[in-house]
Amino acid sequence: MDKGRIRPGHVIFYIAFTIYVAAGILLYTEWAFAEHGDINSFGMLLKALRYLVYALCAVKLIFLTDLKQYHFIPLIISLVIILLALVTSRDTAFIFQWLIIVSFFDVPYEKILKVAFFTSLIILLITVLCALLGVINDYVRVEGERTRHFLGFSWATYASIILFFIILEYIAMNKGKLNIVETIVLAALCLWLFKMTDARLAFAMEMLELAFFFVFGRLFGRRKESKKQAYHILLAVPWLVAIFSFFLHYLYNPNVGLWVRLNKLLSSRLMYGNAAIEKYGIHILGQPIEWVGFSIRETLRGDYNFVDCSYLRELLRSGALFLILVLVIMTVIMKCAIDKGDFHLVWIMAFIAAFGITEMWLCASLAVDPFLACITIWGTKHIWGKERYIPYYQALKLRAVNNYKKA
Repeated sequence: MDKGRIRPGHVIFYIAFTIYVAAGILLYTEWAFAEHGDINSFGMLLKALRYLVYALCAVKLIFLTDLKQYHFIPLIISLVIILLALVTSRDTAFIFQWLIIVSFFDVPYEKILKVAFFTSLIILLITVLCALLGVINDYVRVEGERTRHFLGFSWATYASIILFFIILEYIAMNKGKLNIVETIVLAALCLWLFKMTDARLAFAMEMLELAFFFVFGRLFGRRKESKKQAYHILLAVPWLVAIFSFFLHYLYNPNVGLWVRLNKLLSSRLMYGNAAIEKYGIHILGQPIEWVGFSIRETLRGDYNFVDCSYLRELLRSGALFLILVLVIMTVIMKCAIDKGDFHLVWIMAFIAAFGITEMWLCASLAVDPFLACITIWGTKHIWGKERYIPYYQALKLRAVNNYKKA
């Protein structure tokens, strides 16, 4: 195939994912809501555009996505788990995100992150600028000594959280490398957002990722087999973080001073997480839960019960089976990245895993956090072109055929 020729499937990808990211992020902003708090006509249009995206993804999946025979068993298993989570939690977002990811299976993950980077950066800059100029509402919340500007978003932390993922996307596009100028510019932007929003945890993670990739990014290009073996230790990170997150909330005790101080540091996340565990319990499959606190309007209207921890949130709402699926996907992404020599992606997934302790975005929306879509690294041809990646059942089938011929 001529490498210079534009593939129709990739054209659909660029259109669909650009619309999806833009609409998804805009639905977290003041652009989508009227003054009295209800979704406005533009917000309804954004929701309708997402269904256009799903239709485009379905067309691409059926007619233009190059799926192989050995893709189907894992995909069917994941689809069954997601359908179970959909039925029990009554949340349709899972099946649509599955459709998006599978339809992009022949698209290199670098292209997915590039579309997400440029689209989300433009939306972030326009929204913040318009909020500062008074074009849209910049809600200001005073919490004791904390003054928090929402900068056109429906919650104070959202701008910083989106920037956290934008930085990771930029790092991925540059193969893990940051120079001094890039680091200073990005750090200054993070600091300004922190001053405006007081999003402490997001700011801390942003500073940590910038420092890490500035110091160690230049080392990622050296592909040594010994390094690949050492990197396999990081495959345990998502699982260890998920276990740690659960017990961090489960063991919370409001009568112990250390827990009280830690809960205050984490903005009462432990208290709400512990209360959710006691109220809803842990189940293999999901359950319908209405989280109150996704935006300032919801917080002011009802009883706040929001769980920010990604792992605990999905464990309670979607069930243990679904959470295991998410952890498997993260592990597969990291394993394929190691085998391909993309060590920067391994560390990026580790940062996202750690970020999930205090934030909900691990699998809440591909528009904000597109990195689960990096599972396409498993589906693309440069991975499956190597014989050792052929699934065991296919290798056994080939061996049986050869033995039969010899006999």
